[in-house]
Amino acid sequence: MGIVIRDAAGKTLLCSWRALFRAWDAEETETIAATEGMRLAVEWNPEKAILESDCASVIQAFKCVGNLKSSLSFIVREGVEGSV
Repeated sequence: MGIVIRDAAGKTLLCSWRALFRAWDAEETETIAATEGMRLAVEWNPEKAILESDCASVIQAFKCVGNLKSSLSFIVREGVEGSV
């Protein structure tokens, strides 16, 4: 899993990666990466951030966190609560 945090001009502010050994599929891996990226963004950058992903279902999950009933709901809620 890899994460890149950039500023508004596209300059790289932070890069991170780690191996995941317990993800069921690519969608879960993308959700974990988004959650970790949000945690890092809050910790290292006090400004507002935009979450980007190439997985439309992950973005939709974060948009509908209150009504989410998929297997990703626990990961998404953890990410949203941990980044506020």
